[in-house]
Amino acid sequence: MNILLLAADSKRIGVALCVAQRATHCTLEGEVSLAGKGSTLVLLREPRGPELYRTTLTGTSLVEGLAHVLTWLSVRNIRVDMVTHRIDQQGQEESFLRLPKLGLLDSFASSKAAASCVRAVTAWQPDKPQFAYFSVRPHTPESLVSVIAGSNAQPPVGCPKKMKVRCETCSTN
Repeated sequence: MNILLLAADSKRIGVALCVAQRATHCTLEGEVSLAGKGSTLVLLREPRGPELYRTTLTGTSLVEGLAHVLTWLSVRNIRVDMVTHRIDQQGQEESFLRLPKLGLLDSFASSKAAASCVRAVTAWQPDKPQFAYFSVRPHTPESLVSVIAGSNAQPPVGCPKKMKVRCETCSTN
């Protein structure tokens, strides 16, 4: 499974494409950052290695820069199964990466279907939602549960143990 790990603050989004939720298992890293003078820099490279791609976009939208990264991966037929966000909960960053509000990556059809999953996951820790997940490509409920479990997120109160898989995916019950 390819997981795109994102870490954001108000001026940049760190990007890593990994086969697990650890930076030691990544095949690509980079960033989308504000470059000044009304532009956004998109940079991708091998981990601790050479630059593979660099471009400067007009405008100061980190979201458009992130969509540009996913388009770059898609054109090269590099699959992304899951996107994980570590969000700095201060000011603009919170609303910037809270997917249900923003509809990030609207052009990727399956992200719309997964919006209810994102709402369910962030609702587990309403005081400090650190992680949100959504699918860019189809995956099994079991794989989603294993990644969510790795984030130490807790299932909703009152979720029966026998219904754990359903409660930890898209169910609102």
